[in-house]
Amino acid sequence: MREPPLLALLAEPGPRLDSWRAACRRMGAPEPILVSYAEALRHPERLTEAAARAGGLRAESPGGGAQIQRLFAEISGHDPGPLPEAEDYGRIAPPGPFLAGLRLAMARLAEAMVETGRPSLTDPEAVPLLFEKLESQSRFQAAGLPVPPLLGAVAGWEDLEAKMRAANLRRAFVKLRGGSAASGVAAVELHGPHVRLWTTATLDASGALFNTRQPQRPLDDEARRWVDALGRLGAHAEAWIPKLKLDGLNADLRLVTLGGAPAHGLVRRARVPQTNLHLGGERLPPEALRARIGAETWARILEVARRAAELFPRHHALGLDLAVHEDGERVFLLEANAFGDHLKGALHEGLDPHEAQVKRMRAWLEAERGPKSGFRFSDKPRDP
Repeated sequence: MREPPLLALLAEPGPRLDSWRAACRRMGAPEPILVSYAEALRHPERLTEAAARAGGLRAESPGGGAQIQRLFAEISGHDPGPLPEAEDYGRIAPPGPFLAGLRLAMARLAEAMVETGRPSLTDPEAVPLLFEKLESQSRFQAAGLPVPPLLGAVAGWEDLEAKMRAANLRRAFVKLRGGSAASGVAAVELHGPHVRLWTTATLDASGALFNTRQPQRPLDDEARRWVDALGRLGAHAEAWIPKLKLDGLNADLRLVTLGGAPAHGLVRRARVPQTNLHLGGERLPPEALRARIGAETWARILEVARRAAELFPRHHALGLDLAVHEDGERVFLLEANAFGDHLKGALHEGLDPHEAQVKRMRAWLEAERGPKSGFRFSDKPRDP
């Protein structure tokens, strides 16, 4: 008897979908059933039908291109006027319409789970919260996890400066309320009356921000205009944690938890404060950091990761960005990512993150069904 597909995958064409398909092929599993975000939002029955044919569900990142931005705005009833046109490649849009559309898409996922009784590797309640960066960091802070000191929402430069000086901070990070992949992130440094930024966006004459792979370094009044532009889009700020350096470069760690336990890891290293790989950050194996900090601090990293994952027990794969302070001892949780498990070349027990999930899902489906809200994650990986 032919094996039914393991997954009905809510996703968009691109590298992430390609990775899932390749993982299924390498693990000898049927290819996942694809349902696009447009299909799920405009024809919810298609997601339910796909779920009924598969063993379970999984959502992938919708991306943030103009087409998705306009779809989410349309479906959620927002005015698409300020959103980028297709030719405005890289333009950063206000996050409100995107977040509203994402919540509706996750509601469709939850409905398919209920109607079919199929489990999901994705917790539809967790995803919108994880995209709301200030809210998710506030939740981690309330749980006693070590996050950078939070300055809260910022409306623009004057607001940010007042909050930095009140907190006696010379350096801070400004992030979009609903951003991802370092979109628009600015590292701000005060030098008396002077200001300088390291940012991942360009600013045009109209005040619009555009993502770029070339970090920008505006100064003084130009830097203040950058922060004002971020404030108009909806931003928050937090203290800038001085990261441990590896061979003189800033380094942090992306660590994926699967079923609540640390699994795949990747060190990111860069000359600039933003270490993201798509911005030119260098990738290193986790052993490079582990050898530098020693067993005690490494154990602290793993404990922070476990405790963070415990707050989202029905969300199987969580991508955590963690940094070790330059003192080599203190560990900080910088961010949690709902779809942070797409790590090319990162292996744990010989499998990449998607292969590991295919293997586990097949075993779970053969052995037991979890509650409708998700699997019972009983088969946990060893520490990396």
